[in-house]
Amino acid sequence: MPRKGKKTSKGGGQKGQVSLLPPSQQKGNLSDDDSMFDTESVLSGGFSNMSSAGDEEEEQCAEEIFEEKFCEALDDASGKSLSTRLNGLKFMCDSCGSKYTPDFISDRYMTILDVVERSIRKGKGAEQVAACQLCLHLILQLGASTEAEHVFTVMCPFLLILVADPSGAPQARVAAASTLGLGAFFADREQAHTQSILNALQALFCQSYQKGDGSLPSLPPALLALHTAALDAWTLLVTLWIPERVLDLMDSKTGHHFLDLLSSPSVELRISAGESLALLHEVIRQGDDAWELEDHEDLVHKLRELATDASKFRGKRERKVQRSSFRDILRTVEDGVSPKETIKFGREKLHVDSWDKKVQYEAICNVLGSGFDSSP
Repeated sequence: MPRKGKKTSKGGGQKGQVSLLPPSQQKGNLSDDDSMFDTESVLSGGFSNMSSAGDEEEEQCAEEIFEEKFCEALDDASGKSLSTRLNGLKFMCDSCGSKYTPDFISDRYMTILDVVERSIRKGKGAEQVAACQLCLHLILQLGASTEAEHVFTVMCPFLLILVADPSGAPQARVAAASTLGLGAFFADREQAHTQSILNALQALFCQSYQKGDGSLPSLPPALLALHTAALDAWTLLVTLWIPERVLDLMDSKTGHHFLDLLSSPSVELRISAGESLALLHEVIRQGDDAWELEDHEDLVHKLRELATDASKFRGKRERKVQRSSFRDILRTVEDGVSPKETIKFGREKLHVDSWDKKVQYEAICNVLGSGFDSSP
């Protein structure tokens, strides 16, 4: 997990507050002290500075060197050698993850898009992973724009094919699932593709549900990692739903099946399922604070069991991570208490006081890594 900035228990003032909502979900007419940044501001505030303060000539020189190296990497990403293409893709990912240059990227976005599409369609394994990551960085750099929407509209069909391909490299399918989730979160402003993406993601993690005889399927770690990535991306998109839509979902068999995931042999999948359930409960209770799942008692019992698990067959670190996560999840499901923490980015503050903000923040961190941390 990347560094996420400094955390404090108290929120302090509202100045410099950061919004994680995509542009279509943000509200206007806020005061300067309460201003919530748009997508570009969120990203520019999170990216680390690449050069120290200096005179204008030095900065101009550094900018020219950066642009020259980026263009070389863009050429390399179309090379004949796999290692050359991979190095070019990775360099562009690293550059976009540490420097916010929307104008420079916008001038070249069609060329970058062509490279991404070609690598995802014709590449294998590591090349597809790097291309998926570059696709996300491209969308984040372009921000709330028609260009970002165009990138996602073009790439969505290819990503859906990759994520559903059982013969595809597991790590590439994981990357595709994450790209579909965050890509739709930021760039599918009209939600033209969101439902098909949700269906594709659920078709993956539902393979970890119990079988008809009540037993869990025996799955390799690579598939469990894919199911976890799919569930995380699905949960991220659910943060944009209204309570009524979430209630319809939880009144179906989906809510019951999520209990199956809490018994998964993968600690990552168990935690993702628990956090998703906590989010779903939190959203529904915005409209009905007395709502409970039909299997509420069974759910609370299972969550309490996971929050106090001392099984020796689990590793010490696994037990510690699981207990910490499920204590927060249990407090939300049983008592309606949401997680609260304040994360500092230099002079900016991000107040995480709900599961939707927590899910959104962690999803963005997984893309930007340490680039999302801005030191004082």
